[in-house]
Amino acid sequence: MNAILFLLNNIILGAALAMDAFSVSVANGLDVPHIKRKDRLFMTGAFGLFQSLMPLLGWFFVNHTEKTFEVVVPYVPWAGTVILLILGVKMIVEGIGNRNGSGEEGSTTAPGIRMILLQAVATSIDALSVGFITASQSTPEAILSSLIIGITTFLICLGGVHAGKVFGKKLSFYGRILGGVILIVIAFRLIPL
Repeated sequence: MNAILFLLNNIILGAALAMDAFSVSVANGLDVPHIKRKDRLFMTGAFGLFQSLMPLLGWFFVNHTEKTFEVVVPYVPWAGTVILLILGVKMIVEGIGNRNGSGEEGSTTAPGIRMILLQAVATSIDALSVGFITASQSTPEAILSSLIIGITTFLICLGGVHAGKVFGKKLSFYGRILGGVILIVIAFRLIPL
């Protein structure tokens, strides 16, 4: 029974943490409605990997270098905010440029590795704080918890890219602009109050 509760708790936690990554996946699907399968898997795999690594990193910091971690914590959400704002504005500017230019129906080029990694880091920063929650877990429990969170994120993001892809084909070149707006909204949600 405890194993089932552990699994359910981590799936729910993973789903909650994955919402920002899900939104960015939708934005990427809107931006690149003709995204290839390998690019979808790389993108969602990166989101899942970082959502998995961040809680584990937080757990490690709390258990091994707590004083160092306390200094960094207040600045962590600001880093994610800045990254997503820059990426969102960039997508909007490119979307407007495409609309005024060739009139192409959405981008056919998936975001580059650097952009995907920036998105993955920015959307997983809040998962770093899960290390506080899991600080009392044993090493195997913390690792298993992080894996469940990562797999949950991966699956949710696959659905997000697919949804964005479907709507991106219908929205034509407005998809990139809408995707940029989504990133900016998420950036403002990360601002600590």
